Amino acid sequence: MNENVVQWVLLRRTEFLARHLQLPLRRKLAEYQTTDHGVIDFAFDTADNEVVVVELETAITNTAKLEFCVEQSIRYKNLASLIPNPLRVFILYDRLGTPPRFAQRLQAEGNRHGLELRTYSMLDIKNLYQKCMEDLEKTSGIYLGRPVAMNVTHLRLMNRLLLPFRQESVDKIAEKDLMAGFSTEGSKTVFRVRRTMAEHFDLLEFEDGKSGVREARLTGLGKRFRDNMADDLLARGHEFGISHSQRRVLLESLTNGRFTKSKVNIYYLLRFIHITNGEWIPKEHSDMGAERNAYLNNFLGTNYKPKSLRRLIRFTFNQCVELGLVEGIETARNEPTFKAFLTTLGSRVLGFLELYLHLKREQLQIPLQN
Repeated sequence: MNENVVQWVLLRRTEFLARHLQLPLRRKLAEYQTTDHGVIDFAFDTADNEVVVVELETAITNTAKLEFCVEQSIRYKNLASLIPNPLRVFILYDRLGTPPRFAQRLQAEGNRHGLELRTYSMLDIKNLYQKCMEDLEKTSGIYLGRPVAMNVTHLRLMNRLLLPFRQESVDKIAEKDLMAGFSTEGSKTVFRVRRTMAEHFDLLEFEDGKSGVREARLTGLGKRFRDNMADDLLARGHEFGISHSQRRVLLESLTNGRFTKSKVNIYYLLRFIHITNGEWIPKEHSDMGAERNAYLNNFLGTNYKPKSLRRLIRFTFNQCVELGLVEGIETARNEPTFKAFLTTLGSRVLGFLELYLHLKREQLQIPLQN
């Protein structure tokens, strides 16, 4: 369970958080708040009129992570000059996953720099997470989570990742061999983001082979996606487009009821265009203003800076264009936004997703009415 999920649980179970911080928490002041002294995980004021800033960590298992959280927490103490109330800085970490030697070092650093240490159990977090999911399902259907900014500009980028399966006519390839095709990039980031996208669209799975080598395996959808790579598109260049038949595969994945992050991004964008009549979609390199940034963050349930927010919307819009769900209407070059509209296919996909979520909610709520 990653840190984002832990934070999501703690901020929805503040009584649990208050008990582990040993404080009478009153009101949340910040969450993922960017300051001159770093990004605050979250902050509260207390019934004792103190301000509490929390550096949240999962298991601390190496020196680099320990030093980072200590240095970050020390920087938070500089906020004391900006607020009228007393400031307390906490490091909250998973005690079960943190080896004793790191816990001891952390305690020594905390004493040296005036930092307060508290712990939680990841087992408790997992139980609370399950209860949160159950509560959400009873009231609003499936919890989709919030959109997440990903560094994939177009769906067609998956073709280059999956091309070796076509070239070698196989369904399985060692992950290291699949990754080797991206060695010239100077970074494995390009490989990872495409791999994540392929997993999110149910095309690719990873498993340990008989020899202990981790393997990439095509799913049923992945095999169809590979088999429908168009030769004419492939011949056009390094990053070739998706074919009509591949688009059908991706639409089938989009509507199969498995809501991964990439699909959630698409759902929220379709919904945003529907609600706003597509009056404004941010251009990637333009400033659309603080008011629209705030509106988008509130709509999406995110807290992104303007650049990340624009890239999230623009990249997801590109993917929706590839799927035939939306079309754009360009505006003057000096305009920070452009207009868009849902195609008939996009309207039907949005209607299906909304109906699917409604039916899942009713499936959970109807038995409770008896």
